[in-house]
Amino acid sequence: MLNACRLLLTAILLSGMVCAHAQTVYRWVDEDGETHYGHSVPPEHAQRGYEVLGRDGIVRERVEPAPTQEELAERRVQRQRERELAEQQRSQQARDRMLLVTHNSEDSIRSSMEMELVALNSQRASIRVAIDQVEHRFEQLMAEAAEHSDEGRQVPARLQESIEETRAELRRMRADQSMLDDREETIRARYQSDIERFRELMGRGSES
Repeated sequence: MLNACRLLLTAILLSGMVCAHAQTVYRWVDEDGETHYGHSVPPEHAQRGYEVLGRDGIVRERVEPAPTQEELAERRVQRQRERELAEQQRSQQARDRMLLVTHNSEDSIRSSMEMELVALNSQRASIRVAIDQVEHRFEQLMAEAAEHSDEGRQVPARLQESIEETRAELRRMRADQSMLDDREETIRARYQSDIERFRELMGRGSES
């Protein structure tokens, strides 16, 4: 009698499990936009996503479609952007800390700028003196070449080489001079940016 009861109970449980399984319904949409229902999702449609419905027809679970190659690529790009943004934020925080450690006022920042500009102007003055010397040498070479031409003599090859070498030297030195002018603009812009950032940091600090 006891065994018979156990068998009956087992049969009831198994029957309930089968019924519960049979009540699980899946809903999916095929590539043509047509909606389908079934107790399992065909493998060829599973990647498109589907929904699991309860006995009452309410969606119990929603499985999203597998991402396309384009979506995966876009996610990689987005993650790279996020990493770059995080790195920029860390770098900005480090610069902010250095700015506050190095300077305690806007005047301190301006003083540092002036010191850097003094050093730059010293370089500029040295280049100006050197340019004057080379220009004077170039004028002498050109005058010597003019004498040969005026007298109907051919300008010696060595003199022509010296003229070209001096001309090239002048071009290099004037390029260095121009580079110093560009560097001055960069220095002033950098320190102006530091001043504005310092104001922002001090403003946030006073508010907190």
